[in-house]
Amino acid sequence: MGFHGQVRPITDEELARRLESYVEQERQYKEKVRFVLGEVARRGSAPNLVLDLGSSAGGLSAALAQAGLEVQGIEPNPAGVDASRLRVERLGLTGVEFQVGIGERMSYPANRFDLVVSMAVLEHVQDVHKVVQEVFRVLKPGGWAYFEVPNNLFPFEGHYKMAWLPMMPKPLAKLYVSVRGAYPNFLDHLHYMNRWIVMRHFRRAGFIQMKDVYADYLSGKAAGEPWADRSGRLAQMPWSARLLRRLCGSLPTAWFVNRAICLIARKPE
Repeated sequence: MGFHGQVRPITDEELARRLESYVEQERQYKEKVRFVLGEVARRGSAPNLVLDLGSSAGGLSAALAQAGLEVQGIEPNPAGVDASRLRVERLGLTGVEFQVGIGERMSYPANRFDLVVSMAVLEHVQDVHKVVQEVFRVLKPGGWAYFEVPNNLFPFEGHYKMAWLPMMPKPLAKLYVSVRGAYPNFLDHLHYMNRWIVMRHFRRAGFIQMKDVYADYLSGKAAGEPWADRSGRLAQMPWSARLLRRLCGSLPTAWFVNRAICLIARKPE
C-alpha cells in the first residue's frame, strides 16, 4: 500500500477499502482477461505462456492462471511478490511463478512468451523505451503484447483522483496538487501517456499490427459480448454500444474522452 501513500494522505477507511480491493483482485480481473484472450484469439493466436509485467499483488496473474494459462509474474516490490505467492497458494493455483525484477532488465531468455500483459505499469517505470524493447525481446515471434495505461489527455488524473488539465506541465501540476493537499513529488516518477506516445514507443521497438482497443472493450461491455460481465452501468445501456465505438474509437474525440489506452501489438514472425 506504500504506492498509494506516496500520492496523498490515506484515511483508515480508504486503506480498508483498498485492502479489500486487493484481496478480490483476481475476481475483478476475470472479465478483462476474457476480453484480452478474445482479442488475441480473433487475431489467430492461442497463447499458453504469459508474462504479467508489473504483477503487483498477483491479482491479474491469478486471473490468467484461472483461465488455464501458465503465468510468470515480475514485480519490483518484494512485498508484492510475497503477496502474490500467498494469493496463488490460497487459490490452489499451479503453473504460476513470481520473481522480483524490473521491466528494463528482465532475466527471461529471448523468444520465451506467447503473450505479455501489463496493466497500469508503463507510466511508472524508469525507462519506458527500454521496457518496451525488453517486452519485444522476450516475446516469441508472432507473440502479442497487451498494455493498458492511463490517457493523460483525459481531463482527470486517476492517481490523484482530481480534475486535470490534459498533459498538465509538471511544475504547474505540482503546485496544483500541493494546494489540494496531495504530495507533489509523486509526479517526478510519473510518465504522461497518450495514444501517440504509447504507439511511438512500440513502433520504435519493432511492433506491428498495433491497435488501441479501448473502444472495443467499452462497446463490447455495453453490447453484452460473451466475455462481458452483466454488471455495472454499461451493461444496462446496450443502446450505447454503437455510440461508444464511434466516440471512443476512430474519431478525434477519442484522444480526449478515453480514460485509458488499451494497446494490443504483435511481434513480427
